[in-house]
Amino acid sequence: MRILITSLGTGMYNDGYRETTYRFSDNTQFTEKHFLRAVLKHDRSINRVVVLGTRTSSWDVFAEHCFDAWERIKNECESEAGLRPESERTVEDCLAQDFPGIDFILKVHTPHLDRDTVENVLEVYNTIPEKIPEGSEIVFDITHGFRSMPLLI
Repeated sequence: MRILITSLGTGMYNDGYRETTYRFSDNTQFTEKHFLRAVLKHDRSINRVVVLGTRTSSWDVFAEHCFDAWERIKNECESEAGLRPESERTVEDCLAQDFPGIDFILKVHTPHLDRDTVENVLEVYNTIPEKIPEGSEIVFDITHGFRSMPLLI
């Protein structure tokens, strides 16, 4: 199994993620708002994706093609409470609709990392290994997300 572990932040704050052209070593390129979409179009051998982010990350970037859910998810992400737990499955479903055959797993935690939240945040990160079968090949992406995310992973 080939597994991509990636993270999600808020993009350019109020403007979210901007379209960027990602160019790979074989000279293929894809113009997307998030590297995840580009890498999945480029590497067809990935069959599971673990996405880490906070409740207030820009999860709506993965629901843009799900018109009935996009506005609700965007509003949740922009609220103080952030993405609701019941909306996590909707985001996974939107990604699966765009990339059939790939298993998407969201790992969502509080946007605050401090003395009061560190145990809960680390609990989320500590659940990642159980989603990775022994012998899997791991692709690790640190393109997006908050600076602390790759360190915690």
